[in-house]
Amino acid sequence: MMTKLICSHDASHLPKVGPDVVPVLLFQRSDVGSELAYIGDQLHREVLRLPALPQPEAVDLLSLALTVIAGDTFVLRSDAANRWHREIDARVHLARPSSWAQINQSLEKMLCFLSGDQWRIEFAGDGYLPTGKSHLRPDYKADCACLFSGGLDSTTGVIDLVGAGIKPLLVSQAYIGDASVQNELLHYAKYDLPRFAANVNPKRRPLADGTKFKYETSMRARSFLFLAMGVVAASAISNTKGGHIVDLVVPENGFISINPPLTPRRIGAQSTRTTHPYFLGLFQELLDSLGLPIKVKNPFYNVTKGEMMLNCADQKLLSKLAPATRSCGKWKRHWQQCGKCLPCLIRRASFDASGIAENADAAYRFPKLSDALALENDRDDVLAVIQAIKKFSGADVKEWARRSGPLPHDPAERAARVDVVSNGLSELRDFLCKHVPI
Repeated sequence: MMTKLICSHDASHLPKVGPDVVPVLLFQRSDVGSELAYIGDQLHREVLRLPALPQPEAVDLLSLALTVIAGDTFVLRSDAANRWHREIDARVHLARPSSWAQINQSLEKMLCFLSGDQWRIEFAGDGYLPTGKSHLRPDYKADCACLFSGGLDSTTGVIDLVGAGIKPLLVSQAYIGDASVQNELLHYAKYDLPRFAANVNPKRRPLADGTKFKYETSMRARSFLFLAMGVVAASAISNTKGGHIVDLVVPENGFISINPPLTPRRIGAQSTRTTHPYFLGLFQELLDSLGLPIKVKNPFYNVTKGEMMLNCADQKLLSKLAPATRSCGKWKRHWQQCGKCLPCLIRRASFDASGIAENADAAYRFPKLSDALALENDRDDVLAVIQAIKKFSGADVKEWARRSGPLPHDPAERAARVDVVSNGLSELRDFLCKHVPI
């Protein structure tokens, strides 16, 4: 079954809700009593607080990203034929739709790689451009834009940038819970850095007959919005520098960027591709095609999380901030990191490898992995990592690394990606050997 989304900032462009039609209002909330879904109502205000207005193509990318997140949230995987791969048809109103006509196929290919779904995107005109009372902050001087989630990788990335004398404009998806972590980290660091942060808060209004809707929670396309927000911020910075190229820094350790599937069943369902080098390469090609003067860079592509911590420019500050970061994708379920999912295991292994202390009893619901292994509903990730360690430790991991996506053609770059996968697995093995039988 294919679901059709119609997305615009102008309610007059939107049809009525139908069995397979979802009209979505962008950049503002729909009225109470309306059946229109909405997303991104905080973004209009935040765009007007940037150092300068971004280029129209960057704003169009943000409109497109909101459309993608709406589809990723409002279209349930459980309704798909195989209960995972969805068919999503979307029409989005853009300010400059002609700029996108020649890159539509590349865009759909990129989204398919990211979310595992079949996307069909149609572009219409009369789209959103920021207008209204401006609160632009030209005093917000910045050298680059940097994604900042409140996780360990992005926190380390910010420390390294500041240590190198580079002032980043921090870009954050400020979901409930995440925003408080981000603010706490910056307070501890005593950083006075410009911010571009918003909770896009996708919502569907109940129908007139009282029907309410469920939301998809797999969130495979979330990073597309994160990157689009980064592009908007970098474009604004570029416009303060006469259109010069500006870096968009995406700090993510190389092992989780490749994210090789631990077991065959995780290739689609449980293996995210949010910062995979192939995906970010496609994203860079998209920016180049749109003429946006932005360079996407991941400074940690070739290092593990442990190596990233060891190489941090300010070890004293990292030791202070690292325990307050969040790596667990499910920490909001109990407002505590679980300690036994793959991101938590990689995090714990990195603390172990770097020698930075963390109080596991306070940090995790399962400080003892043996407790997780004893529970049928909590052991999956630990068992999957153990299985991968037994299968790939000491072996050629090249084929394993390729299973999550194409590797670079350049032999040196390809070898570096394979090495980081091997080294990341070694970090996990060294940590787990201290806690559970392997």
